[in-house]
Amino acid sequence: MITRTPSPAPGKHLSANDCTLLGQRFRHEAKRMFPIPVSVKVYLSEKATIPVKDYLLPEHLIRVTDIAAQTNTPALEHGILIIPQPLEDGGHVFFVFISADADQPLMKKLSNSWLSEFQQTLYKQILLVKQSCVDPLTGLHNSIALDSFLQSTDNSDQHALFLINVSFIRRSAAGSLQKIQVLADFFAAVSRGILFFKGQGVFALLTTGKNRQQRTSFGHNLQRLLKREAIQKIHIACAGTENKLKVEEKLWLALKMAEQRGPYGICDIAALREMEDSPFSLPEAGVLRKLRRKWLGVNRFALAVFQSGTCTEQNPLAKHVEPLISDSEHLFANTVNQAFILFPFVASTAIEERVRCIAEAVKQTQKTSLEVGGCYYPCLKFSKTDTIRNCRKAIMHGSFYGSGSIVFFDHLTLNVSGDWYFDEGDFKQAVREYSLGLQLKNDDHNLLNSLGVSLIKMNRHIKAIESFQQVLKRKPDDYMALVNLGYAHQVRGDDHTALEFFKKAYQVQAHTGKEGLEVYQQLSRLYCQTGQYKQALPLIKLWYKEAKEKSFLLYRLQGEAFLETGSIKKAVKSLQKALQLYAHDPESMSMLGLLYIKDGEGEETGNMLLEKALSIDGRSTNCWYRYGLALKHQGKISKAIDAVRQCLRMKTHNVRATLLHGELLAITGNISKSRAVLQKVITSQEASRPEQNKADRLLAEISSSSKIKTGT
Repeated sequence: MITRTPSPAPGKHLSANDCTLLGQRFRHEAKRMFPIPVSVKVYLSEKATIPVKDYLLPEHLIRVTDIAAQTNTPALEHGILIIPQPLEDGGHVFFVFISADADQPLMKKLSNSWLSEFQQTLYKQILLVKQSCVDPLTGLHNSIALDSFLQSTDNSDQHALFLINVSFIRRSAAGSLQKIQVLADFFAAVSRGILFFKGQGVFALLTTGKNRQQRTSFGHNLQRLLKREAIQKIHIACAGTENKLKVEEKLWLALKMAEQRGPYGICDIAALREMEDSPFSLPEAGVLRKLRRKWLGVNRFALAVFQSGTCTEQNPLAKHVEPLISDSEHLFANTVNQAFILFPFVASTAIEERVRCIAEAVKQTQKTSLEVGGCYYPCLKFSKTDTIRNCRKAIMHGSFYGSGSIVFFDHLTLNVSGDWYFDEGDFKQAVREYSLGLQLKNDDHNLLNSLGVSLIKMNRHIKAIESFQQVLKRKPDDYMALVNLGYAHQVRGDDHTALEFFKKAYQVQAHTGKEGLEVYQQLSRLYCQTGQYKQALPLIKLWYKEAKEKSFLLYRLQGEAFLETGSIKKAVKSLQKALQLYAHDPESMSMLGLLYIKDGEGEETGNMLLEKALSIDGRSTNCWYRYGLALKHQGKISKAIDAVRQCLRMKTHNVRATLLHGELLAITGNISKSRAVLQKVITSQEASRPEQNKADRLLAEISSSSKIKTGT
């Protein structure tokens, strides 16, 4: 019988993470329990997995704490009492009790037996404090622990905090809980940080300091990993913790904004502050009113924004621009470093030369660089007010060319602004920017590629595929379009088509660095998923060579390829490494269980692993198939048929499960039905040549002996 994996029991041991988060609470509890007025500090030994800032041992205490740790007994020196407590990773946490000079004689009177009893009582109380800060279902720290950490650290500490809301399809509350438990373990496998569970599918993750760009990049990568785990919607909000004032409240607002940005939206709390002061924001209300009055009734004009970083209140930019404009042109000072010029009734791009002349003259007087962004009206369906934002987008576009750039709004500008929205996690707006860019230049392959990637983020896969196909019509060897098409077909479940595009991408470009690593990874996965294990092994070898950090997925696929090509010992070793990195990976678990049974390493252990894998993910067709195969090897044919049928109920066209079903039916003597099932494999377009050959062989065996032997 397959039962649900129990959730981890909270509060049994102390960890370095507990001390990181709950050190202040631990100190308060220790101070409350001690019979003499003392101040209490908490330090971690060097052996602790995660050293806590401000909790590092002072040099003068190292000798005493070393002795206390070795004997696991309290130590008293110069009126300072040190009580060690063990951590689950083999290190120690030290509670240091410091009394006032007047109370030191009392401290010395504490007997060894009393100190030993106090050490044990303190440990039990600390575990109770921890237990109140742990979610009982997932074993993760809860909101109390996170609040405690944020309140106990100062603003100089650099950390990044993420809220991650996941949505997945489950049929029952028990199924949802089970998925959350698996995800908790998954997060621990793929991220270096402290994980919290806040309920309702929302996790929080605390990592070491990251700037805004690094936070959003981390969020994109986390989403990519979670999508591989079949999570339908992933919204992420992130923030730095240098300013902790209402940081969690702001994170919830950012998470709400992320949800508005699409099924895979990301939002940094900095975006909340910048909504009125974004790179593309409008000028202050007074300047905007003046601009609108001047262009009222004007049906054609150009607008340019001039920007310099060296002006002052006494020497504003507008002061240098004003003498250079004509009576028909209008100047509007926005800030000391920025000014707008409106050129009414402009009918051609000749104005660009005029802008260059003004910019050059200002550079001569200021002796500094000057950036200019311009835009024409009318342009597409942009309003007159939109021209201001478009000028600002042109400024951002110009930043790619270095200081002193002058850029007028065009399709490339929209590619740049679209990339900015994409990086920010606002995929809806990114799609809009790229689409508008294609209205200006409909064959730009960068815009088409970028649009397709954004559409994938919006789960609009068919439209994304159309976008990539347009690129390949004009440029059949475009590497990014080939990779993106492969990915688009893969997320739609069409592994065979995805494989062909990744193979083409691999052939058209020599792969190095991060991009090459992604192709090795995708090809390795797809070769394994389509049963082409011999082809997968060279790619896995390249992936292993190039990867700086070896992931559980790398070891899992390596193990699968070794398993299916007969390298049993290598497969066992790889799968054991995968489970060391991700202890609740059901795929690695079920493969290792099958290997133990096939290789005679331990039937009981093998069955336990196979059943545990199904308890973690009962909807995995691979796990059910392997369970059936293992039961066949044990001669439990009736149970094997039940397992394979369960697999086929979830995925009717699973070729290898169908092949196993036909073989099992033949073993039981159900020849006519076995023949019909095996014939399905032979005629299946999804079956590989080896699978069809095996079906042919089994049919021949049936014809010659009327029954296949058990366990062959």
